Amino acid sequence: MLSGHEAAEQEGRMGDAFPMIKVAAVQAAPVFLDREASVAKACRLIAEAGAHEARLVVFPEAWLLGYPVWLDISPGAALWDHPPAKEVFTRLVANAVEVPGPATEALASAAAQAGCALVMGINERERGRPSGTLYNSIVTFGPDGSLLGRHRKLIPTYTERLVWGRGDGSTLDVYDTPLGRIGGLVCWEHWMLLARHAMHATGEQMPCRSLARGQRPPPGRLPPLRLRGSLLRRRPRLGPPPRPDPGRPRDLPGRRYRPGHAPPRWRQRHHRPGRSLPCRTRWL
Repeated sequence: MLSGHEAAEQEGRMGDAFPMIKVAAVQAAPVFLDREASVAKACRLIAEAGAHEARLVVFPEAWLLGYPVWLDISPGAALWDHPPAKEVFTRLVANAVEVPGPATEALASAAAQAGCALVMGINERERGRPSGTLYNSIVTFGPDGSLLGRHRKLIPTYTERLVWGRGDGSTLDVYDTPLGRIGGLVCWEHWMLLARHAMHATGEQMPCRSLARGQRPPPGRLPPLRLRGSLLRRRPRLGPPPRPDPGRPRDLPGRRYRPGHAPPRWRQRHHRPGRSLPCRTRWL
């Protein structure tokens, strides 16, 4: 196999040549809370993607048997000893995926037959513990069907904590494949600065972003790391903001104060522009 430089010389081009890889982002619903039917559907979708020459297939967050959407739309989801909530949670636990297990073996076989790498969002159950903790996880398979690893979402978001436990940093890995170094984070982990930094620092080349049920990123795209990092340089100030300098010319460019009024109040910043931080900082 020729290197990028050798291929460029033979074709008379300047610079190196880099491979083009077709990626399939699956936009399909699972068979809700039915593990076996969902696995069968996933295998069909993987085969279809492989037939269209995709070399990497990525499924959404918690795709395998479905995202627990009732947490957001059911008023009684968090009530103590609420029978409907207990019933649906029991079904979620019963259909959750063990890693490794029969479900992951079927996915690995489908990936190997299609000749593509696979990233799958699952509801994971601790292996060998039918009543153990559930996790919002992603599992990664190589093009040869090997199970490369899994990542458990570090901190479930808001109501997700009713059903999923916390992961830890031991699963922040990237995996070497013939396609490149594949990694992935789950949903709001992409707003965790240190989690993203860990993935960048390990040489992630193909980040697989996992979201569920039509969640949208902020307008445009995820902000670059340098913009996120700039928030760490905002120094919190204690006490009230200073009064305007009486000798400051009114027409001086910059902040403007109305006569007889204090400077703008303390503002709160978040990692998303226009939202609030848990700590108070002054926007300079």
